[in-house]
Amino acid sequence: MCITILPMSAIAYDEPPKSGSCGKGVVWNLDIYYNLIISGNGEMIDYVDGYHTPWAYWQDEIKSIVIRDGLTKIGNYAFSRITHVTSITIPNSVTSIGDYAFHLTPSLDNVILGNGVEKIGKMAFCCTGLHSIQIPDSVVSIGEKAFYMNVGPFTVQLPDSVVDIGDNAFGLTNDVTLRVKMGSFALNYALEYNLNYEIYGEHVLCGISILHLPNKLSYAKGEVLDLDGGVIQLNYEDGLCDTIDMDQSMVSGFDNSKTGIQWLTVAHSGFMTTFSVSVKDKQLTRLTIKALPVKLQYLIDKEELDITGGVLTLYYDNDTTRDAYMIYNNGYKLMFADDFTLADLIVTGFDNADVGTKTIVVKYEGKIATFDVEVLDRTLIRLEITDMPTKTGYIKGDQLDLSGAKIKMYYDNDTIQTASVISVGGNHRMIIDGSSSSVPLAVDGFFSNNSGIQTIIISYNDCSASFVVKVRGENVIIGDPDGNGEVSVTDALYSMRAILGIIIIVDGDAVMAADIDDDGILTVSDALCILRLAAGLPIKYIVV
Repeated sequence: MCITILPMSAIAYDEPPKSGSCGKGVVWNLDIYYNLIISGNGEMIDYVDGYHTPWAYWQDEIKSIVIRDGLTKIGNYAFSRITHVTSITIPNSVTSIGDYAFHLTPSLDNVILGNGVEKIGKMAFCCTGLHSIQIPDSVVSIGEKAFYMNVGPFTVQLPDSVVDIGDNAFGLTNDVTLRVKMGSFALNYALEYNLNYEIYGEHVLCGISILHLPNKLSYAKGEVLDLDGGVIQLNYEDGLCDTIDMDQSMVSGFDNSKTGIQWLTVAHSGFMTTFSVSVKDKQLTRLTIKALPVKLQYLIDKEELDITGGVLTLYYDNDTTRDAYMIYNNGYKLMFADDFTLADLIVTGFDNADVGTKTIVVKYEGKIATFDVEVLDRTLIRLEITDMPTKTGYIKGDQLDLSGAKIKMYYDNDTIQTASVISVGGNHRMIIDGSSSSVPLAVDGFFSNNSGIQTIIISYNDCSASFVVKVRGENVIIGDPDGNGEVSVTDALYSMRAILGIIIIVDGDAVMAADIDDDGILTVSDALCILRLAAGLPIKYIVV
């Protein structure tokens, strides 16, 4: 098998037709000079993009576009991407230019619009070589980005017939100037989009004046300028007048950080006039608690008010607010959150001498806010017996008597109370110093029929303290632990045997008789004292 490979230049392509229909009743023809001619009566069809027009194959060869009278609409994308056409005339029969109709025609720098055009579509002349265009009085609507991204400088004359211009109709086009008529929609558009403009037509502005002052002429410090209600009168050389509303771009000279009378300048098209406003210090209207202090509970007679963590919100007559922290710094203060400056704060209502709810009143510039704290009763944490009762030694059967005892009571608020103890008929009570009334005491540990050393526990409000007393039989003889009625060497030996652990003395009266020095412990010293007693010699320790 033999295969022949031909060069690409030898391959023939079918060239598309150079004429045909492009709408109902509308035809096109590309002549030998590559002039694209559109003729007929009616509307061109809309295309989806510049690559799907019947003449797209010759986009880079087309030298001119000729549109015959009779065409009523130029379709979407109709002449998009035709690169070498420099000028075009739209006949008076055309009423609508479709979206993207001349999009991406970089050489197009001259367009004459017929007097029948009413609508220019979206991006119709986007990315062309246009530097100027005159819009006829028939045009009502100009679409979004219609003249977007042209090289510039770009001048367009807009009649007052135009009542709709889409967003960014002249966006990203260098050095745009709109020629507009006074009071027209186009003028307002130029002002809204901050575009350069020139006034054309029969009116020549000769001055401005204030027809109506703004509704608001008095301000609190910090308030924003409000020009609602302000109207400027435009005065023309021919005696006619027009009006426009004041806006922020016209007015200068306002400083809301300074008080006093301020003269503001209104400027428009090179002419100026003035009016005055007054600025006064803003007035505080109310306070609210935004955040409560961290500490809301206090111990009676101990803790002082702590407002740390509290936050106030201050409301002013200019509809502004300001937050401030409540602190203590050589007195109660407000520290403002925005600039950390300090101001004196009056705080009242706190009294730690009484238990209960306290309403704290904070006052600043005559305005108040309140919050509640609780003062809690103190809690007893410890008892201490400072003075022993008058009686600490008892005979079996005696009634416990705590009279003469003194007690200290320690509280969690670092306060101390002292009290005296009395016993009447077996009831034990405590009289707190400075008080005429008494309170009952709970007493445990006393057994009047048991001989020996006993630990007495006094309790009050879940706290207790203790001390010891001694209870002995009525006939106990000191130094006679064997209980035979006389003190002898046998008693000393008896005690020594107990001291050495040879025997255990379980009888309370025997222990009391053997503990000569009254320290609650049997020692050799006690045994020696018994020997001295048996010998008739004096001893140092004897408990009667």
